[in-house]
Amino acid sequence: MADVCVNMAGDGESLAKCCEPRRLRIEHAGETSNCGEKRVASAEPPATEKRTRTVAQVVAFGSVSLCGLSREMEDAVSVRPAFCRLAGGELLHFFAVFDGHGGSHVSAMCRERMHELVAEEIGRAGTKAANEEEWKAAVERAFARMDDVVLAACACGRPGPPPCGCERSGFESDVVGSTAVVAIVSRSRILVANCGDSRAVLSRSGRALPLSDDHKPDRADELARIEAAGGRVIYLNGARVHGILAMSRALERLE
Repeated sequence: MADVCVNMAGDGESLAKCCEPRRLRIEHAGETSNCGEKRVASAEPPATEKRTRTVAQVVAFGSVSLCGLSREMEDAVSVRPAFCRLAGGELLHFFAVFDGHGGSHVSAMCRERMHELVAEEIGRAGTKAANEEEWKAAVERAFARMDDVVLAACACGRPGPPPCGCERSGFESDVVGSTAVVAIVSRSRILVANCGDSRAVLSRSGRALPLSDDHKPDRADELARIEAAGGRVIYLNGARVHGILAMSRALERLE
């Protein structure tokens, strides 16, 4: 079972300053109904009243992925602008990075499903989701559900149960999984949830402000938690759980 840390940032200042395009592609979110039924915004200039309402719902973003020296890309990026609304009408945008290990199928499943689970949990919270603690609780439940999806899935990436019976079914390993860092952005708040050592950073006036804490095996509280559970941290090219995993938390499956 993966544990998740959730942090909230927001001081009432518009986040538009933090969403200026830097490079790569720039996209805009159109109007969206509750929990993600997206309608594409028209390319023609809208009427004045329409333009005023639409500008408040636009978010600019970019993404880049590099494989590095790995044989295959095991990471995944999920960008879901206007993926959901709070009950009061506040529009939410979803951004996430999933750093896979032992293969790409867990990170790929997270890319396809995590935003849907978050939207469902926010929808279930209803009007309570506008409350900060309820918002955090909804995201924690979504992470727990994603962990269950990963545990029940086959190594080929097919959701389960029941097992699909393919040639990869039945193999067991402790090193197949993915980290997750999720940022949910509104006009005035950012909620960040992370599991593992993928990071979220806010750029403000040229300064990098950390929004997440790495879950590393040599962090004092994480080391105590691992040892209390009967595990060991072995220093082999850095601190690693049982000498293998360089992070102390992740969304994991048994392959």
